[in-house]
Amino acid sequence: MHKTIGLIVAVSIASQAQATPTHLVCDMMNNAGSFIIEVTLDEDNQEVTINIPATNHLVRRPAQFRADRVIVPDSEMLTYDFNRVDGTLVRHSPLLKRDIDSGKCRVPEVVKRAF
Repeated sequence: MHKTIGLIVAVSIASQAQATPTHLVCDMMNNAGSFIIEVTLDEDNQEVTINIPATNHLVRRPAQFRADRVIVPDSEMLTYDFNRVDGTLVRHSPLLKRDIDSGKCRVPEVVKRAF
């Protein structure tokens, strides 16, 4: 009996393990030139953190995680649409009804740290 309860508890704890957030660097291009967007996708918490170093734009937003896409409304004027299949990112303006810019995302190389 105690072995069965222990096994059930172990399986329950293992099934509740959370996934590690995914960090991406997206190389973007628009009419003004190229720029970087740094992204952290946290599927367990249904959130995305977006950092645009060139403009000091840093936000954490709720996101819709789908099998093939992650959609992040940043405001009424801008939506981020990540394609999970081909790694592209399109920023779309619902207000203007057009794409603003697009780019390709990659997992950055992890630097080995001393601490």
